[in-house]
Amino acid sequence: MSVEPAGANPGDTERVYSALEVLVTPTSSPEQIASADAFLRSVRSSSAIWKIASDVAVNKDAPPIALHFAATAVEEKIRVLWSSIPEHDRVGAFNLALTVMTAAATKGLPVAVESSCTAAGICVARVSSPERTTAWQAAMAAARTVDVQCEMLGALIQEWDASASGSADRDKERRDFAKDQCKHAVGEASSVLSKPDSSATQKLAAVRCLRLWRAHAARGALIDILCSAVRDPELCEAAGEALEEDLADGDVGASAIVRMCEALRAVMNETGMEGIQAHVIAVTCAAAAEGNIEGLLRNESVDRLEAAAILVELLLNCLQSPRRSVGIAAVDGWTILAASAAALREESSSVHAVTDQLPHAVKTIITWCKLPPETDTSFWSDELVVDEAMHVRTFLQDALLEACIAMGTDVYIQCVMPLLAEVADE
Repeated sequence: MSVEPAGANPGDTERVYSALEVLVTPTSSPEQIASADAFLRSVRSSSAIWKIASDVAVNKDAPPIALHFAATAVEEKIRVLWSSIPEHDRVGAFNLALTVMTAAATKGLPVAVESSCTAAGICVARVSSPERTTAWQAAMAAARTVDVQCEMLGALIQEWDASASGSADRDKERRDFAKDQCKHAVGEASSVLSKPDSSATQKLAAVRCLRLWRAHAARGALIDILCSAVRDPELCEAAGEALEEDLADGDVGASAIVRMCEALRAVMNETGMEGIQAHVIAVTCAAAAEGNIEGLLRNESVDRLEAAAILVELLLNCLQSPRRSVGIAAVDGWTILAASAAALREESSSVHAVTDQLPHAVKTIITWCKLPPETDTSFWSDELVVDEAMHVRTFLQDALLEACIAMGTDVYIQCVMPLLAEVADE
């Protein structure tokens, strides 16, 4: 290694193994643990870490904890010291990160893979323009040998976006470069998600990769891929978060929203209304409403009417879920729908797609306002439980207020009076 320090001693790596063993041995005394921890901290902050990390990476018998130690130490060292590493030594630091990544991936250590990919990403993000493409290609070639392309692509773009220079011209050049790479990144992630033999770890990395790259893709371009991932209970939350971010930013076309809702409706039909997928669908639809409903309601067209109608349908279905968290998430969407319809005050078909269903939504929301039937005196003695219940009730009341404004007072009263009488009787 060209970054190897002169002060690295032959026995340092073995001492690191011994210190790490102390940390994971249940019978180690507090004094032994403190001493081992102090030693490892000193190693991490010293120049000897380059040689030690290299030794660990090439040692096929190195324990997993040693690879975790090497990966995080190299990431930290490169991030903190990059500007002070001599120009001719930076290639060595980059290659070390890739060597550690390869060793970690071979042993199936996703956390160490992530740290070493991040270390490589820092190097690529900070090299000068002429070397950028070469470094990027080298990182991807190394990742491909151990099938961690999505992990590397996620780390590369995360560090790339975090290293903006503040110069308009340079940052535009960087954005253009990332945009050119985006199609490849999306293709890699899609390939992993479509392969039946991809592991859960690889698929999660693919979803994370898509989430990190979405800023460089066309708005709504990743919706179809992410909706497919929602079917998988191990991926649905991560996919839902990526969808939520994309949709909440707005400007998603009506046709993309229709495709999303149709895909999510199919997932709901397959998985039911009580699983984790139902909650993700409710949150996703609320995000779609938050970022896009005004555009759908304001501009009358067949595709916008279809998008508004199917979004309303899904949120109404979610509202009626027996799982409380799903219903509460859907209430957020209905609050947004009602507020948007009230603000526009237009007699358009798209607005009616919302207001015509508001009475059904109101009836369900009022049932959520009731305390659970098992409530007794112990309920009122738990301040945290009471605070949570009151917070939810306030949230529901806000939704009902927006519905009242959108429906009109007379229609709203006609809708709620029978329900209020039932609640009073109970």
